[in-house]
Amino acid sequence: MILEFLRKHTLAVIATCHRNGTPEAATIDFSVRDNLEIVFDTFKDTRKFDNFAERPGVAFVVG
Repeated sequence: MILEFLRKHTLAVIATCHRNGTPEAATIDFSVRDNLEIVFDTFKDTRKFDNFAERPGVAFVVG
């Protein structure tokens, strides 16, 4: 049921946290694998890349 729901969507919001504690959110394009692994890409010069590299905990919202 979860996999079916995720496959109906291509956009999500990922929320990360800057090193100073400021939350930051961005809309991303994503896909999902059969094992429910979420896959997305970003450029190295984005805030979400830096935030995720330093603090891998995120919030992920679909729908």
